[in-house]
Amino acid sequence: MLRRIPSEALSHAGPEEQELRCKLLRGATIVFFSAGYPRKKFIYRKAAKMGVKAVIIDTPDSWAKSLVEEQVIAKFIPVDMGMDAESVFNSALAAIKELSADEATGPADGICTFLEQSLEMASRLAEATGLPGPKPEAVDIARNKHLTRKVMADAGLPSIANMLIENESQLEEAARKVGFPSVLKPVGGFASLGVQKVNNEAELLSVYREVVSVLRGLVVSEGSALRSSAAPDERTNGVDLDKVIDTTVMLEEYLDGDEVDIDIVMSNGEARYITVSDNGPTH
Repeated sequence: MLRRIPSEALSHAGPEEQELRCKLLRGATIVFFSAGYPRKKFIYRKAAKMGVKAVIIDTPDSWAKSLVEEQVIAKFIPVDMGMDAESVFNSALAAIKELSADEATGPADGICTFLEQSLEMASRLAEATGLPGPKPEAVDIARNKHLTRKVMADAGLPSIANMLIENESQLEEAARKVGFPSVLKPVGGFASLGVQKVNNEAELLSVYREVVSVLRGLVVSEGSALRSSAAPDERTNGVDLDKVIDTTVMLEEYLDGDEVDIDIVMSNGEARYITVSDNGPTH
């Protein structure tokens, strides 16, 4: 039903328009790719209260599978997230298409995710099903810090010195190109994962090895990156980090001063909501 509603009918502000949007949500089927952290449960409860039929796609051992019995969500779909990205995509897409024949859900009206590391997959699923969402190409650029810097530079926008580092042999070149102090980080990281300040060239090799080692020892479970002491082929809980994000690292110029976050919700190319957060001085 939501697909048949003109977007302009949903874009106006005001109590009456908000009431209309809430009414339209009642009975809608929304697919959540990855359940997110357990503390996100209150959002699913709120959605259920508003009449939303939520469908969660997550790992078979996800905390969210019990939400069906609790009557908080309409359906839980287990998918092995440890598979390669194409297999995960195909499994999730097939499951979403099968919702049309499920009396408990009906066809999907929307696809979203709470997890930054799941944005690429969610955007591809939305595109494949003809549902609204950001273009996969745009998400790929936004989620890859090196690509973001390149696109900004190509567009003539202010950027900072940076270089992609795929092996130790590139460290000397990166030191010359970027300078110090600098920051080493995975291009697909989230929540400051693996981010380390490098004060001088003498530190670069040891910091690089430390970051690479840390990234190799992490798994993603319930949306969080956790350290695993088991060898990769012996892990039973979580998904290896390098199967979830691009763990290639980059070196970029360090910027000091106050850090400010600007979060924007876009719809059809227009900013619908903007918030500015002051995070204080960088470290």
